[in-house]
Amino acid sequence: MAADPQALFSFEFDPSIGAVRIGIVEWASALDDWSAPFRDISRLFASHEKRHLESKGKSTGHPFPALSSGRGSYGDWKGTNYPGRRILQRDGVLYRALVKGGPGSIQGEIGKRRMRVGIDPSATTTSPPPFWFKRRTEKGKAQGDRPYALGKAALAHSTGITTKQRWVIPKRPPVRLSPSVTDRGAFGYAVQQLLQAHIVKARQKSPALQKALKDKFGGAPKDDSLPRKVESIINGQWK
Repeated sequence: MAADPQALFSFEFDPSIGAVRIGIVEWASALDDWSAPFRDISRLFASHEKRHLESKGKSTGHPFPALSSGRGSYGDWKGTNYPGRRILQRDGVLYRALVKGGPGSIQGEIGKRRMRVGIDPSATTTSPPPFWFKRRTEKGKAQGDRPYALGKAALAHSTGITTKQRWVIPKRPPVRLSPSVTDRGAFGYAVQQLLQAHIVKARQKSPALQKALKDKFGGAPKDDSLPRKVESIINGQWK
């Protein structure tokens, strides 16, 4: 996900779900340095992803399709080799990248006017073997983690594929965000609230800005404490 306040706060996604334009564009020049709100948006993204993945998609819309079942199916194989693991959390690599900034995530791409967050499409990292692997290798010769093309795996889950084993993997998007800036439960709305909170804090002494925000959004945030406001948004308490 990328955001650039000089481009009408445009958010673009890969794989594409269309662009999001935050309805606060006229204040794009209100701050010279947007790195602080961008860091908060990055934290919001991680919090959103945690709820999305741990709820198996329920927090953002339709739940993820269940794993295939029956003898020889992927669900059967996963249950045997990775018992108890949630959907999209077989190895934990994808979860750590999106929620904790682990290997394969986009790191350090927050500047004064632009940010990127998510998974590096070209990322290749490692995945731990099944729990039984080290016990079954002969004399410990083949132990160790395996290469894992995280970027390709994330794309496969986003679009759905059929594997070499003829297992059909339906769409289970690791990242699913609502772009709405009017739906109080949407990611887009939360982003707008974060941007507004930072702008109000920076310009809280300007009566003209206060009036404009009231006219456009029905009022500025009542709480002058930016940290409390930010934390409530990131924790999903803006709804």
